[in-house]
Order: sequence, then structure tokens, then C-alpha cells
Amino acid sequence: MPPDRPNTQPEEYPLLRLTDWADAFNRPAVDAVVDGLLIPGRWTALVAPAKAGKSTLALHIAHCLARGLEPFTGANQSRVAVLYVDGEMGELDVVERLRALDHTPDDLELLHYSDAPPKGDTLPGGLALAGAAQHLGAGVVILDGLNAFISGAEKDDVPWRALYEHTIAPLKRAGCAVLSSDNTGKDPTLSARGSSVKLDKADAIMEVKRTEAGVKVTTTHQRSAAFHRDFALSMSGLDGVEPISYRHCASSWPAGTQAAVAVLDDLRLPLSAGRPACVAALKAAGQGMRTEVLSAAIRYRKHAGTLPGTPAPEQGTEQW
Repeated sequence: MPPDRPNTQPEEYPLLRLTDWADAFNRPAVDAVVDGLLIPGRWTALVAPAKAGKSTLALHIAHCLARGLEPFTGANQSRVAVLYVDGEMGELDVVERLRALDHTPDDLELLHYSDAPPKGDTLPGGLALAGAAQHLGAGVVILDGLNAFISGAEKDDVPWRALYEHTIAPLKRAGCAVLSSDNTGKDPTLSARGSSVKLDKADAIMEVKRTEAGVKVTTTHQRSAAFHRDFALSMSGLDGVEPISYRHCASSWPAGTQAAVAVLDDLRLPLSAGRPACVAALKAAGQGMRTEVLSAAIRYRKHAGTLPGTPAPEQGTEQW
């Protein structure tokens, strides 16, 4: 039997905010901002050794989304307001890189940038970041160089718990997709350097490693199957002749992608269908599909099949 409930609640003990199940279950499913990487209401933490290109990758994602381009295929999509708070590069570096891409201020109307990060482990700093995101209508918030957002010691647990409480949790509750970047320590197998609780509340921790062709992104921890397990990106512009950009490698298509695309086509799902709609249709049809393969099939149907020069997944090869 449940305990007797008091008739009144003392003012000094306000009622706990409880979930309205009917409202929660009837809420429309939301698609990823960047498939398998950035999801509304979730926190993705990028970690990598210093100089591995985390900030370059984060800035690429930011300016593509703000201009209405899918970052890793170049396909047109809806524009997304991005708040990019920079504790790594600084305004001079960012302007230089954006100029190299032939961007003008008019191109960057929805990319909101600051190189003066507030201390997000404090209540005023958290209010400043969450308030700015709300005021700007930001769908994505990028915290580049996570150590710049705390006032305490990097190895202390307290600042990181406070950063989550005052900054990241409010951003998630507001529906923002949060992307942070951080350096690994001397032992890269231990993920981000500093306190062991630093990223313990992240929805996905993704390690970025340089490859001969570009970078490989591997998810080491995740709370949701909506994140890609791993994917490879080729980089152009490494020779300095053209600006750096990223594209999905052919190896990003796991085995079974082509068959999965055919299944989704047979279910008459629109090419723009995101993960929630595809999962619901598969469930209604009594069919199952591995998360990794479904994500790849969705990505291929949305973008790859319409882009000239994009390699299709070939059965029986490593591209599957």
C-alpha cells in the first residue's frame, strides 16, 4: 500500500515536477539534427588527443547546419540556429577559417559565436548559456574546449557535476542538441582527462582519431541506440589548397545497408523519414533491423542516393 499523502505541501518544500505520462507518450518524436551524432535533448561528447582536429570538425558541423547543409553529405536541409561557445580557438582563428570557406556575414546569420565562455559550473554562467540559447532559438549548442567552462580544478568532481546541473541539463530539457569537445589524457584509453565523473552523464562519448584519409569516430559509451557505433569521414583540404571539409567514407555503410534500404522502400516510407518514423513502420510490419544498419539505411535514403559521386553500398564488400 502507498503511504498516506499529506493534504498540503509546506511552502518551503515545493512539489517535485512529475512527468505527465499521457503528454510524454503523445509528444511527437523528433529526428536527429545530424543522424547518429546530434540528437535533440541529448549530450554528445567528442574526445580526442590535442591537435586531432576536434575544433575543426565542430566548426564544420556548426557552419553547415547554420547554412542548411547536412555536414557530411552536403545535401540541402532545413537551417538550424547554432550557438558556438569557444574555449579553444578564438575569434581570429574562426574568422580566418570561415573566410577561407568564402563565407560572408550574411551566410552566418544563424551561427552565433562567442569566444568568452562563461563558467557553466556556476548558476550565473549556466543561466547565461541556457538563456542565450533560448533567446537565439538555438537547436544546437557547441561547447568547444570543455575545461574552459568550469571555475574549479579539472581533477575535482564537484565542478563537473555543477556544470551538468547548471548548464547541460537545462539545455537538454530545452530540447537542444549539445556537443562538447575535450582532450584525452596521456592514456587515451581512459577517455577525457581529469575527473572520472567529467563525462559520466553524457549520452554518448565519441572518440575522434586521425586516419590517413581523415578521421574515424568511435562511440565508446552511449545511453541510446540512436547514436552511430562508428563512422569514418574523409577530409579534403589537408594540403592547404582548399578549405577543410568532411564527407562520409564508403566504409561508413555497414553490411546489410542495401537490403535495409530496400525494406524501407517497400514500406513506402518517404526518403526524408527519420529514425522514429522508420522504427514505428518496422514495428507495425513485424520486422526487426539492427540499429547500425537502420541508421545507415536512413542516412543513405536521405542523402547518398541523390548525391553524384557518392559510393553506393555494394553487397559482399567492406562497404556494406
